[in-house]
Amino acid sequence: MMMTFAYPATFEPGDAPGVVVATFPDVPEAITEGDGAEGARQMAADALGTALLAYVRAGRPLPRAGRAGRGRELVAVER
Repeated sequence: MMMTFAYPATFEPGDAPGVVVATFPDVPEAITEGDGAEGARQMAADALGTALLAYVRAGRPLPRAGRAGRGRELVAVER
């Protein structure tokens, strides 16, 4: 059975033109960037999945997910 985990991400302009940076307030280890908004969303899902896997492998509980809104949108990964 697949489980889906979703966390709110913040997307902001990066230092280079066209680059968008994605961060997760509830999962500070997950930070990435991509070319444009769509590229950043794809990279964000990968970064989130990698960070959550690191939590599991270290035997740490997964962070509690905050709410979307206030400039944040949910990013989901499947396990």
